[in-house]
Amino acid sequence: MVKQKKITKEMEDQFLRDAEAALNAPRSAHKIRITTMVDGDVLDALKKEAKKQKVPYQTLLNMALREMFIEGKIKKPNAQAQLLIHKISDVILHDFEVKKAKA
Repeated sequence: MVKQKKITKEMEDQFLRDAEAALNAPRSAHKIRITTMVDGDVLDALKKEAKKQKVPYQTLLNMALREMFIEGKIKKPNAQAQLLIHKISDVILHDFEVKKAKA
């Protein structure tokens, strides 16, 4: 039989502090699950580079997107990139609306 650890008042208080801190954290501290489609060769290249850098490919993708759009490596996306951003936004919005309608 496994002995249950007793939850103390201090542990409960720490949990509440941690939960409040998580809720008040900046948006960059939260990971948001998305579903997207990419070309097979792009995914293969991403996974190959991730393996070379010894990081998960999702982490590498996030790092690349952050570098491009947050850290200002791209000052203003060209027309093709802007179109891609709008398409991705439309897909995310559509998925959200479908899930919301089903709920």
